Amino acid sequence: MSKLTKPFKVIVLIISGIILIIGIIIVSTIYHEYNRSYIRPNTFGNNMVIYPNKGKVRLKSRTTNKYITPKLDYIFRNLNNPITVYKLDNRRGFLNQQSGKILIDSKKHNFSLAWEFDTESGLAAVVENNILGFIDTLGNYQIEPQFEYNHLSSSVKGFKFNNGYCTVSDRNGKNGIINASGNFVLKPTYSFISNEYSDKKRVVSVKSDNGTKYGLLDSCFSTILPLEYEKIEPKENGILVEKDNRKQLLSTKNPSIVLAENIWDNIEKIYYEESITNYKPIALKDYFKVTLNWHYGIIDSNGKVILEPVWDEINCLTPNLFEVIRDYNSFLVDENGRFIN
Repeated sequence: MSKLTKPFKVIVLIISGIILIIGIIIVSTIYHEYNRSYIRPNTFGNNMVIYPNKGKVRLKSRTTNKYITPKLDYIFRNLNNPITVYKLDNRRGFLNQQSGKILIDSKKHNFSLAWEFDTESGLAAVVENNILGFIDTLGNYQIEPQFEYNHLSSSVKGFKFNNGYCTVSDRNGKNGIINASGNFVLKPTYSFISNEYSDKKRVVSVKSDNGTKYGLLDSCFSTILPLEYEKIEPKENGILVEKDNRKQLLSTKNPSIVLAENIWDNIEKIYYEESITNYKPIALKDYFKVTLNWHYGIIDSNGKVILEPVWDEINCLTPNLFEVIRDYNSFLVDENGRFIN
């Protein structure tokens, strides 16, 4: 094979140099893009959130243009308090989001979870070794870790005190209410405890093999309605309760007073066809189909229940004969709710 000529060697070197330069430019672009700082301004008052590299975050002062925090995994924004929670190596700590000062060092504690400091009690809930306790701004426990962490109770109030009380769980996962000293004022016997309503009532529930039953407590945690309802929902005009396929509206001041006996999800007319040759539907005047929890029933024009709302479907065959269906089984019922063989 003949040797390469000098001009051809020069061309090869030039092309190789161009390829090398392009490669350097591409690699440099990828490197700088990977390590580029992403800025989210005006999210922490006068400071900016900076992402100096992938997976980390810092605060940077808009005034001095200098970093005021070390590299962290995450900083939780707090709109109500300058003290906020940060995350580093799966541990939580606290910092001042205005000055950037680390107040409670995550490296000196083993908080796997932490919540904002409560303005009412001055305490913050933390989880250590899967046990919940409450600390002060120095990181010292004011209520020793003794409660089981339960995400269901934390979703209610985020383990914050309201009017002196906070919902927590015992080691069996049952919810109760403690005061700011950590003592139970409502024994942990419930599956769920709601936030306070405007009149300081609380809905509570207990789960069992027979389903979930709801009750209602007053501001002193005394029972207003026992744990025997399928649903309790305080409204502006009363307390909506559901029991035994019935929805009622009870008086807010005196729940023993029934304001409305039957409340339905929907009420509609019932139609039938006059004959097989006349397909024009005719509406019944004395009966209506009602819906409750996706099941159907029949009431008369006075509101009297003719058929309980337990049926998957109801069809009107004649003005005084109905077909009712449940679990793919069909039955005939007359206008008085009596089954026909």
